[in-house]
Amino acid sequence: MGRYKRLVRLAAPLLIGMLMACGPSQPNTPTPILTAVTIAPTISAQTASSRGMPSPRVSTPGTATRTPTTPLPLASAPARTSPASPAAPFALAPTQPASCFAAGFSAPDPQTFTELMPAVLEYLYYRKRAVISGETREFLDRYPALREGADAASGVNDEVRMIAIFKQAFTLIDGDIDPEHYERMKVRRNGASVEVIIHMLEIYLRQDFSITGSELRLKLSLQQAAGTWTVVRTDALNDAELAHERQCH
Repeated sequence: MGRYKRLVRLAAPLLIGMLMACGPSQPNTPTPILTAVTIAPTISAQTASSRGMPSPRVSTPGTATRTPTTPLPLASAPARTSPASPAAPFALAPTQPASCFAAGFSAPDPQTFTELMPAVLEYLYYRKRAVISGETREFLDRYPALREGADAASGVNDEVRMIAIFKQAFTLIDGDIDPEHYERMKVRRNGASVEVIIHMLEIYLRQDFSITGSELRLKLSLQQAAGTWTVVRTDALNDAELAHERQCH
């Protein structure tokens, strides 16, 4: 044992000198990375069968074996979607032919509505009083222009005939007229005069408390005198004109 110790003491300086002569390791030389692998023992199929063991995996003796792993599913690319179709523009209402009852009429602005509606309501007030009483004098005194140009076929200034029909058929005790029951009032200016269309519900209460009345489209022509609008002409839409009017919408 003493002999071996002396040999180590003598050989140590020699080994240190040799290492120093080799110089430092190159800095650009990468240090190899050792990967730990498992060396599977090789067992032949025949040996495994004789021992009652299941057949081993076929592998090359002395080589590393890796347990296969299930690959991760790739993320599917998002489906391409076509850009949304632009919204279809709103369809414009067709312009009504000049022969239509409401051609050229439009809803009034608030100022015009406030200016004209009192004249409309005043006409309806006197109309209702005349129908209930069966008398036309008060009505015609207030609207003398409606005495002229009466035409039952076209519905122009036809109040006197209409009042007579109600008087003959019913005994009325009350009534009500809603000028905008079906749609809002429409207006058309015609020079110094103004035309108004009302789509109204006109109902009356009979003596036996039953109701009579009808839907009516009425065109009123108004003129201004001394700062007050007054009805000077009326035109009720009759059955023939109503059939034509349906084609305008």
